[in-house]
Amino acid sequence: MPTEFHFRLPDWPPQRLVREAVMACNLRHLDEKPLDFDASPWPLIRGALLAFLRHQHSLYNERLRARCEYDKDFRDTLAAQIAAAAFRKYPWLGQDDPRPFPEPVSQPELPMDEISSRLADLHSHRDQLLSALRDLRRESACKAMLDALQSEIEEVTADIDRAYNFLSMPKIKSSPDGGGLVRAIVRVHEADQLGEYVFCAPKQPSPNHLKYLGFHCSRCEASVMQLKQTVAFGQGFERMVVQSCHCMFLAVMCPKDGPGRLRPLTREIWQKYLEETSDERQAAQD
Repeated sequence: MPTEFHFRLPDWPPQRLVREAVMACNLRHLDEKPLDFDASPWPLIRGALLAFLRHQHSLYNERLRARCEYDKDFRDTLAAQIAAAAFRKYPWLGQDDPRPFPEPVSQPELPMDEISSRLADLHSHRDQLLSALRDLRRESACKAMLDALQSEIEEVTADIDRAYNFLSMPKIKSSPDGGGLVRAIVRVHEADQLGEYVFCAPKQPSPNHLKYLGFHCSRCEASVMQLKQTVAFGQGFERMVVQSCHCMFLAVMCPKDGPGRLRPLTREIWQKYLEETSDERQAAQD
């Protein structure tokens, strides 16, 4: 019989722990009906969660491989140790069905911090995909399942590269004349924001805090407005000058000597950004 082995279960809120476990299970059973976080029977979800903790948050697999022979009692004892620890750490695990879980209280994230959080989620997703791919290869899964996972890994990796490159781009670049060019961030509004001004401010500004820039957006036909105060975007972008219409916003790093040093925004410059974001606009509408 095995002696007790040490492992550390994750200090995650219930929503994340269950979602990660459901994802891990579904990725390893692509040819079966997937588990649903909200609708699948709780005993199935609980079983998937315990399997997730065994295989991905302990040395359960390594201990079994080191045994060098099949030993059901040894396997069951290891699994029981992990299950007992899980029921102690997560009391809700033993309930008939603890769903829906209480939503965690959190403050709205700043725009660049939100992208950073998204990048962390993408890394976690890719780790899950790579782990599932290794397991299915070990089990000699069919080529179609392996190819599907590999394709998704490539897509997630491309998303990681885009997010990382966006976050790591220099805040100030040198121009050919030796001066500095400040960073500009252009974002098409999310689908539920279309038809509104978006300034990424802590609260919706009043009209007297806005400045009309003298032209309309050719795409949404709304006046292009600038917030008079600078806005913190996070990740080192602490003073951003934000301009917006009803379909897009432009945020520009504020120079140390104030926004008056920025090149005036014109209809022609705005039109250039509209053309650059036409594909994103179509995706938001779809």
